[in-house]
Amino acid sequence: YVSGDTPQLTHVAHPYLEQLTTAYTYYAVSVSEHLYSFTYNQILVVSGRDNTTVTITPTQNISIPDNPQLCYSIYMYLQMSKGDSHTFTLNEMQSLLIKTNVDFSGTKIVSNYPLTVVGGNA
Repeated sequence: YVSGDTPQLTHVAHPYLEQLTTAYTYYAVSVSEHLYSFTYNQILVVSGRDNTTVTITPTQNISIPDNPQLCYSIYMYLQMSKGDSHTFTLNEMQSLLIKTNVDFSGTKIVSNYPLTVVGGNA
């Protein structure tokens, strides 16, 4: 859709089943041509079940909240290097928003239950 003069792009990742019942794999798509320094590429991960284990392996150096279970974690970040993995747990209807000013398309997200994964920019 278009907001003012700036087009906004959104992509939804559907799961690729690596193993029919134990792992769901997603690859983020978050591409933009940044005209302004205040725009970000984003990935939103939403859990539909309690005790969903999520592992993220980024394609770029990024920062993510250190513990999505705690409300103060929006102020405390874990620095992740390209290719490193980090595992955390999300409960039903919890979400994790990752945003950065670099294109991190191809970032791998693996979970033990289905997720909603939305990528885009703003």
